Amino acid sequence: MRLQLKLRTFFFAVITIGLVAVTIFLGRVVYSDLYRKILLSFDQKLLAASTVVASFVSGEDHNKVIQVTQLRGITASNGQIYGRFFGAAGLEQLNPDTRQSSVQQLQEEPWYVEDITSANGLIFAAGPENEVSEEIKENPEGKPSIIWMNPVSGEIGTWQIIDEPCRGIAYLENSIYCAGPELLLRIPMNQDGSAGQPADVLSFEKDTKITGLGASADGKFLIATDTDNKQLLWISPVDGIIARAVKLHLGKAENPYPFGVFSITYDSIRRKYFGVSTVSFLEINPDTGQITELPGFGFGPPESQRIYRNLVEPMIRVRKGTEIYFLYSAILVDRESTIIYALDSTQSNIHSNVGYADPDPPKDDIRDVILKREIYLSDIEPWEEWGLLKSAYVPILNREGDAVAYSGADVNIDIIESKTRLALLQVVIIGLVALIAGLLIAYFITERLTSPIQKLKQSALRVAAGDFGNEIHVERPAELTRLSGSLTALSRSLQETVTSLTGENFRLEEKRRRNELMNLVRSFMKHRSAMDYVDVEEKTDFGVYEDGQYTAVWVCCPTDDHLRTTRIHSDLFRISRRLLSQRSDQWLATMKPMVGHDLHFAVLIYRDAGRVEIAVDGPTTVYLASDQSVQRQSVDSEGDFSIKSVRAVYVEQGAQPDRTSEMQGKPQARIKKFKEKPGMEGRMLEVLL
Repeated sequence: MRLQLKLRTFFFAVITIGLVAVTIFLGRVVYSDLYRKILLSFDQKLLAASTVVASFVSGEDHNKVIQVTQLRGITASNGQIYGRFFGAAGLEQLNPDTRQSSVQQLQEEPWYVEDITSANGLIFAAGPENEVSEEIKENPEGKPSIIWMNPVSGEIGTWQIIDEPCRGIAYLENSIYCAGPELLLRIPMNQDGSAGQPADVLSFEKDTKITGLGASADGKFLIATDTDNKQLLWISPVDGIIARAVKLHLGKAENPYPFGVFSITYDSIRRKYFGVSTVSFLEINPDTGQITELPGFGFGPPESQRIYRNLVEPMIRVRKGTEIYFLYSAILVDRESTIIYALDSTQSNIHSNVGYADPDPPKDDIRDVILKREIYLSDIEPWEEWGLLKSAYVPILNREGDAVAYSGADVNIDIIESKTRLALLQVVIIGLVALIAGLLIAYFITERLTSPIQKLKQSALRVAAGDFGNEIHVERPAELTRLSGSLTALSRSLQETVTSLTGENFRLEEKRRRNELMNLVRSFMKHRSAMDYVDVEEKTDFGVYEDGQYTAVWVCCPTDDHLRTTRIHSDLFRISRRLLSQRSDQWLATMKPMVGHDLHFAVLIYRDAGRVEIAVDGPTTVYLASDQSVQRQSVDSEGDFSIKSVRAVYVEQGAQPDRTSEMQGKPQARIKKFKEKPGMEGRMLEVLL
């Protein structure tokens, strides 16, 4: 026996080690292939997106786009609307009624501000500076501060230095509110107009996407522009709790506004809310989210504004369709030493305004895109402003064929890592499933190899072994048609891979559950009596229920659905347990309708009463063996016999000879001997009482 255990353990250990090695090897191969496919898919997306932009943006249109000036913040004061352009000097005065604007020059130009608000005839803005000086203006790392501007005289000064950057700013209830990435700050305004002690209203658990802040008409709420989610947030100025969120839409409510909204203000004279997006001056209904664009002024030449919008709209759709991070166009200035952004499809808090200069110098490969008109696909590279990016650049040509700009497409390493982690998870799951299945198969093989020894140890032991692709079609131009075909093929390939892996996983799991169910049911039907059953053709199986007074045995008809047979055994076991504890006289009557359909025969032995009842589906022979004699009874459908002195009951179906003479003597287990004789047919049950 010790040798038997060691032999089985040896076989199983050898196969298991081999399976683990194969699983690890295949897992590495599959993971490497998936990682390569992920990088390839992003390469294709980046090249596709940048090529598409370069194909519909002409060099002439791009030269007009860079003339656009984008409003970043606006505020209303005594019927006059003021705005600050990104990258432009002065304070803009806007009239939405006449669609005209003019510039008020400032005595000193602040380094950079985003949102603005008005209070007591002054304009307040938040920016990263601690004083107005040329030194600070040239230092983008200056400490954040709130500055004031006089729209009449052009005077400017520092109102309050703050510790955290401020994106949105609003005046409400004699206080200035600043919304930054991490907190909402309230700075009370003293009677002389100076700043009081700042106080935190609310610390955000994560970075907010608020880019603009305004006050409601009734003075009860702050209204913030959540640019990333295209919505307005009504915020309590007391505790910073968001009372409600309103989605922004153009026209019907189901048409969300596609462009980022960066500022909002209430004009108490006109009794309207105004705002600015990346493409237009807006009139906003903050209760419904309805947006009305007021184009033609405030954003540079009207033609440039129109071209910018017509080009950015398809870029937004391309970026969403390819799921890339950035899609933009840019030019090189100052002898190709500075990148200036123009078109940007990113309509969020990280939107790059027209004229924004990248703090990172251009790499040589970007210069080659312009100078040599080359298409460039980068590796994963670090950028100080944007982090780790993988990029593709395509030159934008004018009518003469000269490269005047380039279109760029970037994907953040976080997206690639997310896809990679998902791929790794899939490989781990598949590997575990394969390993488990392999271990089950190894166990099965081990049992098969050691079956003779296992049969000697336990004859009753049995071996068990163990949930993308949309059509992408562009009719023209031909280059995009071919590209869409490639994208469709790639999408279908990914779908087929995922579907195949999901189906295989489901199949293996279903098989494992079925086997567990059958083994569980079998464990319920263990018996204490000396009992044996044989079916020469090995197509049927028997079930048993036994207590102190009764022994009930049934034999199921053959079927290929083993799970169904197991369920029948389970149901009959529960029925027998209830009937024999309450109405034993009804057991055979309950079983009889099933005989000939689901059962070959059913036998009930009354141990105390000394009776046996039987129902069969065909000619059956019953041998009642005592110490002195053997009675042979024939049953065609059902029978009832006394067994008061009987020591063994044999039930046999099939064309067999009379075994009366073979059963003389003391009752004992005889089935194994009968089975070994040639010509044995049918099935036979023995119960030793």
